[in-house]
This record gives sequence, structure tokens and C-alpha cells, in this order.
Amino acid sequence: MSRLLIDGELVLYGEVGDGWWGDYFTASEVLEALAEHGSENDLPVRLNSPGGDAFAGIAIFNALKAHQGTVTIYVDSMAMSAASVIAMAGDEVVMREGALLMIHDPMTMAWGNASEMGKVIDSLDKIAEQMAGIYARASGKDKAACRSIMKEETYLDGEEAVEAGFAHRTDAEVAVDVIAFDYRSYDKAPEHLKLVAKQNGWTFRPPNISQSAASAAKPSQKKEISMSGKPQAADTNAVDLDKVKADARAEAIKAERDRREAVTSCEHYGPNQDLAEHLLNRTDLSAEDIVASLKHGAKAAAGKDEDEHKPGDLANDGPGQYAASRRQAESQQPDLGAGPSGGDKKDGRLLARAQKMYGGSK
Repeated sequence: MSRLLIDGELVLYGEVGDGWWGDYFTASEVLEALAEHGSENDLPVRLNSPGGDAFAGIAIFNALKAHQGTVTIYVDSMAMSAASVIAMAGDEVVMREGALLMIHDPMTMAWGNASEMGKVIDSLDKIAEQMAGIYARASGKDKAACRSIMKEETYLDGEEAVEAGFAHRTDAEVAVDVIAFDYRSYDKAPEHLKLVAKQNGWTFRPPNISQSAASAAKPSQKKEISMSGKPQAADTNAVDLDKVKADARAEAIKAERDRREAVTSCEHYGPNQDLAEHLLNRTDLSAEDIVASLKHGAKAAAGKDEDEHKPGDLANDGPGQYAASRRQAESQQPDLGAGPSGGDKKDGRLLARAQKMYGGSK
């Protein structure tokens, strides 16, 4: 029996493709669920996904488009990136109250020489063109207009999605919890989503603190855990998620408090307070790297930097110092996301908003 079919609904909650934190769905699983459901039967689809593998998203889109029965897709909370492509397969697309649709250009990570990087760029451009064609056919827009929307990394609420042609109607049912994902990987993600990721330790970077709640469970249990509020059948081996999340959050808060104290108590904090607060509130650098960056800044201000140390010189810099130097340089750019009073009060307001909207831990 397919795990994606629940009470006659196809439930697509989590990352598109293999996920990091336990909530995910693959193209092959969707095909199995469709075969079990029956190709001529109408199909309600509940979608709540931060995105994932672009090719898996296109494969799932095509599988749903080929389904003979009427496909109604309900965006329960979000359909971002590859998940927004899946949403376009609906004969009817319904946005729940508070739900988001995000459309952007495909992204990847790559390593190699200039020739290899050129091939990666060509591949991304081809994928983007295919995605733009899907958005154009679903919305009635021309492909060039869709490419512009993609390049801007566009976030649409229910009414905006309907107006743009990417959805057919809105629904008064309130959106459900967000899916575990590092939303900071998206340039223009809403600040409350970035904060939810930070508070819960959802990161693609090597963690400095406790693992996320999903990875805190035993490996054999990981794929059974849902952090999204997804409806599931009874599980006699279910993990106490409230306790797991509470423990993980408590550890994260303690680690962040220790990190802040280590930075604010160092001798270089006072003269470099603005830089220190930026690195504390807007990056995941360790306290050791932040202190090294502040010390480096103090040397530069004293006129000693050029003789004693050259930032970015890999012969002198360790990986942490090199990253800190880059962060320090980037911090000189205007921070359009932070208010003039700094990050602490803003983070508090954003966390309260996120908890109100998405039921985060208190």
C-alpha cells in the first residue's frame, strides 16, 4: 500500500526527491500511488513542499498530467521551486489561506574548471526553459514573461497566484505547518521562514549545534517521522515528536546563548559591535570564527593588517578565518533585511509571527 495515498488523497508533503529530514516524496512513489488509485478516478492532491529535485518535479508533473481522472491540487501551505512545477499539473489549483507559491530559476551546486562550469550553466538554462514552458501553458502567459518571474524569485499568496493565472481559486481553510527545510538557501525567502529554519536548526551547512529534530531520531526511524502535520495512519513505533523538537530547541537555544556570550565577552566586541551583531544575527559562523574576524578587523583599523596578515591569503588563513574574512567584507554592503535597531528585536517579532502562522514550538 502506497504511503502517499491517505484516505483517497495523494499527500505530497516534504522535499521533492530524497529529503534531508524525513519528509519527502519521489517520482517513483507517486507513480506507484497513481497506479494503486486507478487512472480513471478523480484525484485530490494535497501539496506542501519547499521544493527539491527539479527533474523529479518535472517527472511528477508529467505523471499527474497523464492521469485520466480530474486532478485537484490543494496547496496546503507552500509549493516552492520544483513543487510549484508540480502544482501546474492540476486541472484545478486551490490555494489555502496563508499558502505560498514560489517560482524561481533552478539552482545547483557544482565543482570543476571553466569548461565544466559552462556545461552546468547550459544545463540550468535548458531546465529553466522547460519550466518556463510549463508555467506559460498553465497560466496563459508567454514564456518570456514566465522567465522574468522566475529570474526574480517570485513569491505569491493565494490571491496573487490566482491573479497571475497560476491557481484557479483560494480556500478559506488555514494553511498547515511548514516543512523542515533550510529556507535561507533561497535569496528572497520571507524572513519568518528563514527564522523558522534558524530556530529549528534546519540547515544544509555542517551543524554547529544539535541536529534537527528529524535527524535526532534513530536512522532506522528517520523516514517515518513527519515534522509537517501530514495526516498519517497509526504508527505503533511513532516517536514523541513534541519531546524531540522541544529537546532539540532547548539545545539550540543554549548553544546560541553560549555562542553569543563568547562573542560579546571578547575584547574586540566593543569597538566592532556592529560587525559582531551582524555576524551573530545574520550568519551561522561559530563564535571562534566571529572573534577571529573581529580581531582581524581590529588589526586592520590599527594599520597592522597589511604587514602581519593578508585576508583571503590561503597560505595564512585557515578555512574558518577565510570564510570570516569574506563575511566581514560582505557585511560592509547595506543590509536591506535588518532594521536600524539591529536583529534581536526583529528576530523576536519574526519568531512570534512564525509561531502564530505556523504553530512553531513556544
